[in-house]
Amino acid sequence: MNEKPLAVADISVDLLRRYNVPGPRYTSYPTAPVWREGFSPRDYEEILASSRKADSPAPLSLYLHIPFCESLCYFCACTVVITGNHSVEEPYLALLEREIDWIAARTGEGREVVQLHWGGGTPTYLSPDHISRLAVRLRASFRFAENAEVGVEVDPRVTTEAHLEALRSAGFNRLSMGVQDFDPDVQKAIHRIQPFEETRALVEAARGLGFDSINMDLIYGLPLQTAESFRATIESILAIGPDRLAVYSYANVPWLKKHQKLLEPNLPGEQEKFEIFRTALGCFTQAGYEYIGMDHFARPDDELARARRNRTLHRNFQGYTTKAGTDLVGMGVSAIGAIGDAFVQNRRELPDYRLAIERDGAATFRGFRLSFDDRVRRAVIGNLLCHGVVVASEIERNFRIDFSTYFADSLERLAPCAEDGLVEISPSEIHATPLGRIFLRNLAMAFDSYLPNQSAKPLFSKTL
Repeated sequence: MNEKPLAVADISVDLLRRYNVPGPRYTSYPTAPVWREGFSPRDYEEILASSRKADSPAPLSLYLHIPFCESLCYFCACTVVITGNHSVEEPYLALLEREIDWIAARTGEGREVVQLHWGGGTPTYLSPDHISRLAVRLRASFRFAENAEVGVEVDPRVTTEAHLEALRSAGFNRLSMGVQDFDPDVQKAIHRIQPFEETRALVEAARGLGFDSINMDLIYGLPLQTAESFRATIESILAIGPDRLAVYSYANVPWLKKHQKLLEPNLPGEQEKFEIFRTALGCFTQAGYEYIGMDHFARPDDELARARRNRTLHRNFQGYTTKAGTDLVGMGVSAIGAIGDAFVQNRRELPDYRLAIERDGAATFRGFRLSFDDRVRRAVIGNLLCHGVVVASEIERNFRIDFSTYFADSLERLAPCAEDGLVEISPSEIHATPLGRIFLRNLAMAFDSYLPNQSAKPLFSKTL
């Protein structure tokens, strides 16, 4: 794939204001706000049965949500339970084990697990012994592929070498760790004190234990950040040398997460926030990382970068992944699954989740079954976000439609983006320009049939 270099120097204030609007991150399509409540464990059971009876059942990708954190980071919009009382571990593991048994009995024998991810919250909130116990239960309940990608999110502030040793012994080969920002004033403002040396030491320990890949998460748009202060954080990150980077735009959604109101007085302005992103984009690409799209970077020899170049990249609820064509099964509080042409989600509050698991063995409470139109649009949006290109003949062949006729309204909505230099449109393909790759969410929104029908109530963060 021969590409022009990314060029964002000429973005005007006017262009930024017109395109920096609320929009989905498209970790799914349709997006979660249009899913419906009333999905029961019985519905989930039917969905799993259908996936099991397919001519060639898809391999499995498993996600486990560990919701606990010892303290609240003020920027956080995840489903978390804040407690320093670790007595919550044992009963939560017992619930997870019941859900694992329920899922394993219904996914079908012989289906390989090609990917496992633990997220949170803080998975390393669990003790090393509990990590080992949970991992053993998963290995006993599912058949893992020899080359399975097994990853976990860790918080360097609470993760010890004993945690790393337990994870590595359990077969974990990828780590993702939050950093957000190394600036002391920013860390104080977001209630997350995390020294550079402590973080670097954890990475060195992980390298020594043989973890294949290490990802680090940063957030731009946090209070007190400037382009120059973030440049210093980037230099520290480059000194550590992770394999992948996720540089997320801070999602300020105080109507969903009230504690974020604490940050609003010191948030950078729109232009300054974009300058912070532009600084990250320039520094990381100059340092040899490849811009995957939206918020991810990887070394050119990383499989994520290779997947983007050969157009096998996929996007799911954890972001970009190389594991396309899997059935994603989520377990734990708030966990989401994507099985075939359906989405399901577990209860989002721990007491509700506990009652559901104890009563039914599963905690499904909402979901969505995709229509034909949803599946067509999911394919187009996925191609835009993952590859920056939509080849009309591929969509026509896969869905037996005439692309230009089917998407006439979408192409009309996309026309202003073409005039602004974000996308090139021809009868054969839609191709994001280097500038357009910064605004992939905006391009995808042109194909989202649900956006025009949604209420005026804010549902999404801004795109940059």
